Amino acid sequence: MSSIAEYTKRGIKLYETGNHSESLKFFEKAYREMTDQCITNHDVRESVIYNLALTYYSLRLYKLAEENYEKLSEYNYQGMYELSMTKFFLHKLKSGAKLYPNRYLRDAFDSPKFPVLPLKKINRVYDLTDRSVIVLNEQGIGDELMFMRSIHELSNRVKYAKVQVYPELRRVLEENIDLPNIEFFTDRSFNSSFLNGLDGVLYLGDLWTMFMDSPPLVLETPVEAAIIDVDPGMFHVGFVCACNKKSSNAKQRSVPEEIFKTLSKRPNHILHSLMIDRSFKFAVDHRDKIKDFFDTLSIIDSLDAVVTIDTSVAHLAAASGTPTYLIYNEYLDWRWTNGFYPNVTVVIADQLKKLSLNK
Repeated sequence: MSSIAEYTKRGIKLYETGNHSESLKFFEKAYREMTDQCITNHDVRESVIYNLALTYYSLRLYKLAEENYEKLSEYNYQGMYELSMTKFFLHKLKSGAKLYPNRYLRDAFDSPKFPVLPLKKINRVYDLTDRSVIVLNEQGIGDELMFMRSIHELSNRVKYAKVQVYPELRRVLEENIDLPNIEFFTDRSFNSSFLNGLDGVLYLGDLWTMFMDSPPLVLETPVEAAIIDVDPGMFHVGFVCACNKKSSNAKQRSVPEEIFKTLSKRPNHILHSLMIDRSFKFAVDHRDKIKDFFDTLSIIDSLDAVVTIDTSVAHLAAASGTPTYLIYNEYLDWRWTNGFYPNVTVVIADQLKKLSLNK
């Protein structure tokens, strides 16, 4: 046990000094030794293996992470969700998609976020046929945009569907998705009468895993939205350098604004801020024009390119068809690694200044 304690102490010390990557390597050694000593107690062994798998996942050693996640119980929803992420990073898309519904199982287990509805839970594609269903959204705004690629397949199979979406996106989706048997709603506290006539329930993550081969949703510029004047002789670039501070991994996704400042110094380049909570001296400020995502989408359509971190604007730009450059620093989500958006280029932050942006 002394080596386990020593590895743990060294890991903690490195973590406290900000050397997170090196600290994880010592935690990995501690967990690896613990797995050999926790053979009889199932709960302890489950916990240790989970932590070892998560450590490998954090170190981006996805093959080792996969091997350990697969030793966990199928009822370990958190572990099964992270195993799905691991498989996505390993480009095992089909097997990852089968496990992905554990996301809502994990969330439902950890919090009272999802209501218990007196409706049949839809688990299979053929169970959708001729049913009237409600689709609950357990995803973020960016995920919602991406997973909306499955909405046409849903329309082809069901009699009718009420699909829960974020209020910020409802107008954009209704403008771009005109399906007679699909109704979007935003209420987060609907009552039992809202369910009248429905006989099935599923989640947006389920819908996507059923139809993940659907083509990307392409958004067109909405009418009656913000319009900006651009000089056709210049190269216009929209950007986002920070995401919602309430996000659990906001710090890991955000990048220093100085990285984008270098783009504004390029000949014939004009930067446009797509952020609504701050302005920049080196970029055109559009906060007075951006009232909702309707306006953001319209502005993006006027630009030659968008350079952004992983946030809702990235998905909006990707779905608009505008050349989009996804910038990452510490954090890169699997969704950007598997070609789900053909017009997106993934770039590590410190390489942005060398990047050639093209129309």
